[in-house]
Amino acid sequence: SNPAAAPALHMPNPSPALDLSSGLATIVVLLASWLLLRWKRGRRAPPPPREEPSAPVRAVGAKAAGRGPMTILFGSQTGTAEGFATTLMREARVRGYAARALDLEELPPEELGGVEGPCVFLLATHGEGDPTDNTVAFHRWASDASREPGCLAALQYAAFGLGNTQYEHYNSMGKWVDARLSALGARRLAPLGLGDDDGDIDADFESWRASL
Repeated sequence: SNPAAAPALHMPNPSPALDLSSGLATIVVLLASWLLLRWKRGRRAPPPPREEPSAPVRAVGAKAAGRGPMTILFGSQTGTAEGFATTLMREARVRGYAARALDLEELPPEELGGVEGPCVFLLATHGEGDPTDNTVAFHRWASDASREPGCLAALQYAAFGLGNTQYEHYNSMGKWVDARLSALGARRLAPLGLGDDDGDIDADFESWRASL
């Protein structure tokens, strides 16, 4: 005879109320997530305000952007002429020049005729009317009688001498460079300035500088 059939496993049908509750819970979770995302986005910091480009800063006293090069040459024994050269260079840069200050030994004399822009000479007199150590080579070159009168025709210059009235040959180097450059064809841009170390040489320099 056939064995007795096993009783069928009866699975109860899910309750419609349970399905509805699960669906509502899912919708509530999704809605809460969406609201939370919107809230977070609303709390983000606003972007920084757009900066307008600032107007370019113009150099003090400059009529146009950049006035070109300027070379300042100094012959110094104690450092005073070098200090004046540095002061003049800084002011020239503020006024729009691409200025440089050089020891006279740094510029070969034969290149002087090719210097562009104004060229300023600050020369101290050493001892009894002698050039300073770093001016000797330039002095020898410029004093050469074989130099053609127009060899420095393209040069524009101004000169300031540093001396002391206690010496017989007061400011001989300043007077010499002004006369010699003019004789070689260079164009003088300002009157020769003379500083007296026995008086107030700083005031002398400031007065001459104001005339440039």
